[in-house]
Amino acid sequence: MKRRTWIIIGLLTTAWVLIIGTLQWLKWDHFGYNGLDLAIYTNTTWSLSHGHGFASSIHDPSYLGDHLEAWLYPVSWIFRLWPSAVTLLFVQTLVLASAVIPLAKLANQYFRERGALIAAAVFLVHPLVINSALYEFHGLVFVLPILLWSILWYRQQRWGWWLVSLAALVIVREDMPLVALGWAILALIDRRSWRWWAAPLLVGLGWYLVAQQIIIAHAYSGTYKYLAFYRWLGQTPGEMARYPFQHPLLFLRHIANLNNWQTIGGLLVGFGFWPLLGWRKLWPLLLVIGQMLLLQAEPISFLRLHYVLPYLPFLAWGALSGAQRFLRGNVFPRLDPLIRQAVITVLLIVAVVFSHLVFGPWRWPWAHTPPAVSEPATLARAITYVQPTDRVLTTFNLLPSLANRQTVYSMNYVFLGRRQYSELPYALPSDIDVAVIDWQQLYEYQFFYRTTVFNGQSGTERLLQLIQEQRHYPVFFHGSVVVYRRDGSLPQGLYSQQQNLPAA
Repeated sequence: MKRRTWIIIGLLTTAWVLIIGTLQWLKWDHFGYNGLDLAIYTNTTWSLSHGHGFASSIHDPSYLGDHLEAWLYPVSWIFRLWPSAVTLLFVQTLVLASAVIPLAKLANQYFRERGALIAAAVFLVHPLVINSALYEFHGLVFVLPILLWSILWYRQQRWGWWLVSLAALVIVREDMPLVALGWAILALIDRRSWRWWAAPLLVGLGWYLVAQQIIIAHAYSGTYKYLAFYRWLGQTPGEMARYPFQHPLLFLRHIANLNNWQTIGGLLVGFGFWPLLGWRKLWPLLLVIGQMLLLQAEPISFLRLHYVLPYLPFLAWGALSGAQRFLRGNVFPRLDPLIRQAVITVLLIVAVVFSHLVFGPWRWPWAHTPPAVSEPATLARAITYVQPTDRVLTTFNLLPSLANRQTVYSMNYVFLGRRQYSELPYALPSDIDVAVIDWQQLYEYQFFYRTTVFNGQSGTERLLQLIQEQRHYPVFFHGSVVVYRRDGSLPQGLYSQQQNLPAA
């Protein structure tokens, strides 16, 4: 591509980084990150940057009991320089922006420089990309540039670099070997030489088995806890494998659920349905699509979260291939070339606009969302009552701001009384020095969990009992936000603030 084209793409991408970075900062400043993921990653990255390995207090004893994500090591080096959740958000923005480079190169191979410019522009305004940038922080963002580079190298038949991309892919998360195995399927269909299908087979299966053993060894329950999503198939891996053959009609009815059709439709409509004409490029998604169908995810939630990221590179590849076939006359050969270009343009615009309206980031970062979010000024004031070395218990909206420490706990597990995705009782691993509670968030907990009675206690009863047993008393309160400290003692230097407590 010409230098001028790269300059334009660079300017567009720089503008996108600045805009997204500003929106992230505004959302952060208004305590809008309350989805738990940012807090978990912040706490784990803090541990790595301070030599504590993958230790996690939110999901104790180790984040390795959740996921195996080796990319956290280099990110922790950056985090060491600026130990804040905002660091992770900015890293996420830069990683997503870097995907423009391989995408533009790929589009240039199909439609020359004009196609590269259009592809870059569509990528930067696409709701599925913006959703991933603004929702929370998540390691799956790394798969976007990695997979786009792998597609580019596969087309160029650069086996060595393609193998490097597969190795980078599988260490992003323990389920990404499923995509590597999907590459083996495509290589077989394309009749590539044996090394093109053997390499992803070995890399995918090998890392998957290693990752599972590492996770199980560090998991509190001694099992891969995300198997809870597949319990409808059976209690053991053997029962799960047999279920489709023993109960084929029930299995097919589950797979053909309306949620699954809507999710697939949402993914396709975001690309103007062009991937249907380039369907051969979607083979690497076979296993992850199967995983999605088994989960029966709620479509709007799925499409607004980071889970779509492994799908986007192949959908983009399929869309480019399908649009090229359409322009060349392989489909509807009697159509006029100008009409073909108009159809592609209209469908592309409609796809992006429709996707924004249906599952885009329509709730802006600074918007208040009562009753789950209190005034930012109140939450910011509450944080001043927490010392850097305090062991903290807090609610979703304050977790990211307080997670850059060794010991921070999420109040939702105390409220629920159970560990994530299990019936195992949850108890705080240690006493706490301070509890920062936005009591409005109990509405959110109640909505999430519906029933909070566990071992004869409700969630509210468990919280009040914990505060009483650990002798915590209010030192700050405003609206629904209360800061409790052991024996009601204030941190040094905050006595004057206590004299000016706002009225409840």
